[in-house]
Amino acid sequence: MSAFTCPNCSTTHSIFGREGVIKKCDEMDIKLLADIPLHPSICEDADRGKPTVVAEPDSARAQVFKDLAADLRKQLQF
Repeated sequence: MSAFTCPNCSTTHSIFGREGVIKKCDEMDIKLLADIPLHPSICEDADRGKPTVVAEPDSARAQVFKDLAADLRKQLQF
């Protein structure tokens, strides 16, 4: 989980910071897989048994998951 975007003002807040994980990935020479946004609907969708990519396929949140899956697939050469 990476950041929260306020539904009232659309400002994005990095709740846990961002530089730390990027620095650690650089130090370990590993790729940061994704920045999954903090959003209540991700949990709500999961609780209903519908992943966000199914429940809200056109949302920005779903796109993050789709990009992550595509990147992993490419890295694993499927």
